[in-house]
Amino acid sequence: MRKSCEGETIKHAMVREAKEEIGISIKPEDLQLVHIMQHKSQYHYIDFYFECQLYQGVPSNCEPLKCGDVCFFPKDKLPCNLVGNVEQALKLIKTGMNYSEYNI
Repeated sequence: MRKSCEGETIKHAMVREAKEEIGISIKPEDLQLVHIMQHKSQYHYIDFYFECQLYQGVPSNCEPLKCGDVCFFPKDKLPCNLVGNVEQALKLIKTGMNYSEYNI
């Protein structure tokens, strides 16, 4: 998720994006912040990684022009084609580290 609307909290942006991008409904109170990453590609970004164990609906690819597929993977068998900053964040989340920087 990279966008939020003016006046929208980060959790509410996550709820909105989950519905728009993968078609599931989640509640802000079910989101647990697990990592924050500052990184640079074309622009500077600050990404917030949340864990959510409860949701309604069946995850599906609602944006096929932006995403090839939506799948669940075991934490120890992630796909080899992860984007670098996401790969780093997921590795650090497993260690309990809650902040990182990438390509800064």
